[in-house]
Amino acid sequence: MSAQKSLTLETIGKLGIATDDAIINGDANLLTRLERECSELAKKSEGLNRIYLLYFQANAISGIIRSKPHVQNPSWDDDLSNRIKNLLLLRKSVSDPVFLSVDSILQCQIRTNLANTLAGLSRPVAAIEQYISALSSQPHYAKTLLGLSSSIQHIAGSLYDDGHQIHLMAHVLSLIDQALDNEAICEGDREVYAPHAEERRKWIIDNLKGAGYDPAFDLDDFSLGKTEEERVYRTWCLRERLFVNPLNEPLTNNVAATDVFHLPSHSYKIGEPARFPDYFNLLKQEYVSARYRLFVAMHNKAPDFLMRDVLLLDGGLDQVLGHQADELRSAYRSVYSMFDKISIFLNSYLKLGLKPKRVQFRHVWFEKQADGSFELRKDFKQSKNWALRGLFFLSKDLYDDKFQEVAEPDAAMLNQFRNQIEHRFLILHHLPQNTPRGEQWAISVEEFQQKTIRLLRLAREALFYLSIAMHINEREKEQNNDNTVRVVHQSKPIETQNTLRDF
Repeated sequence: MSAQKSLTLETIGKLGIATDDAIINGDANLLTRLERECSELAKKSEGLNRIYLLYFQANAISGIIRSKPHVQNPSWDDDLSNRIKNLLLLRKSVSDPVFLSVDSILQCQIRTNLANTLAGLSRPVAAIEQYISALSSQPHYAKTLLGLSSSIQHIAGSLYDDGHQIHLMAHVLSLIDQALDNEAICEGDREVYAPHAEERRKWIIDNLKGAGYDPAFDLDDFSLGKTEEERVYRTWCLRERLFVNPLNEPLTNNVAATDVFHLPSHSYKIGEPARFPDYFNLLKQEYVSARYRLFVAMHNKAPDFLMRDVLLLDGGLDQVLGHQADELRSAYRSVYSMFDKISIFLNSYLKLGLKPKRVQFRHVWFEKQADGSFELRKDFKQSKNWALRGLFFLSKDLYDDKFQEVAEPDAAMLNQFRNQIEHRFLILHHLPQNTPRGEQWAISVEEFQQKTIRLLRLAREALFYLSIAMHINEREKEQNNDNTVRVVHQSKPIETQNTLRDF
């Protein structure tokens, strides 16, 4: 090992210790200097060294945020740049090719910090995914188990469906029991977290008894379909956690294999059209169709006759052609288009007054100022609606030319893929590659499939927050004794089979 590398390792170790001490002491000035030093070293490093440096840099930023005076109801954009930067650094760490080869404890710690950061940004759905990934490397890590339990409980407490709440809270109880077990791995003194965890445990037990919860209820005693094809499809959706069902957040049991989540009951002014169920119906239908197209692209072979007698020339680039490749591109394109439609929903429901043609998911949160800059809308600045805040921070995972600050390392690339599919050429290949070539972009089928799954999960997360945000808002109307004459829309299911006439 060279002297330069030895010095770097020694420096990294000292930076980690110094960062931890500065966080304990709340020394924002020192943390700022350490953050800059980690940043400069990370630019020149690779492999494990870079992962450590990104991790310590993120810790320093987190310490800077926590060192500031506590505000009872902070604005959504308070310390926004630091919060986004912290999230971006942790995501860069876990996306590094070397990450899966590092110590399992470090993997768990970094993913848990990432999950905690997402939870702090009102994104419990995304946090749950990271907590579960962290537990795959260290199943008995108490801090991760408790973080996961808190995010699930956060969602459960905001649902309009009591049945879903009960099953989620039963799972929360199981996670707390695991965290309190003697086999659990603790960071520091167990007595720090155990008393609060015990209080939560008792409260949940009492509430489950009051709700008549049956511990013997079989979560797998539900059919996954009448045919083998349907069962394979639904099993895949469960495993990938792609059902529009809050139970499919932590659970992959058969009970979660339905897309039953929709809008809560809500009110309209007299004469106002009850349009939001129609909007949500279309959003869900587009999501489910895109999900199935992705499944078809990954698992089903197209019929032989489809490409028979279709002349295609070999360009020597190992190109993947055929119906499955088109289904994959189509799935990606349609799910990406959902986000702007969600912003149309928000604009209409919250009566923001924006012209529909100008509404975009990254733009809807801001008002353009006289000097051309954008400022967070007053409607959102102090809002206590956590699900709306979650949608706001979720929008940071997508790229826009006017709002280039993003929390997702390859947000610009994901946006470029959409543009390539719509206006240019996105060429799929069997061999690993991800390369722009003028008017075309070459990417491997496997990598593009994973990016499409990630985009689906992001859209699904947005659907959850959209519905929950409405539920929170409607409850606030009731609590504020809104005297406006209103009619309540009670959500009712409609028949979705054979809804189109046969001509």
